[in-house]
Amino acid sequence: MASQNPQTAEDIIPLLEDSADEQAHTEGARGRNPFLPYEHLERLAREREEFNRQFAELMQQRVQSARAMPQHTTTPSVQDARHPDLERIIHVVTQKVIAEYLPQIEQRIRADVIRHLNSLDFSSDNS
Repeated sequence: MASQNPQTAEDIIPLLEDSADEQAHTEGARGRNPFLPYEHLERLAREREEFNRQFAELMQQRVQSARAMPQHTTTPSVQDARHPDLERIIHVVTQKVIAEYLPQIEQRIRADVIRHLNSLDFSSDNS
């Protein structure tokens, strides 16, 4: 039966201090198990702690650089005020481009479908 609480990454890869305590306890009780590479778990725990530290520093730098950046003076509401029918213009231009390229797209699709159908071997189905 599946447990109600799924394991997290911290449950699977122990913290550095937990790993050392667990290794000492396990080795003392049953001897060394060659199938449980504790030194690898310790290395992974150290790498995870280093990653978390570097990630926290990076996020802090990003927050600081975002605060230092000058804010844009043109907001979307100002842009919309200059072009009140911007959505309509975008729609009309999009429709023109689609109408221009649609015959080429349909021709290419038709040619590819015909080529694909011609490459199929229907003789084995009729036997």
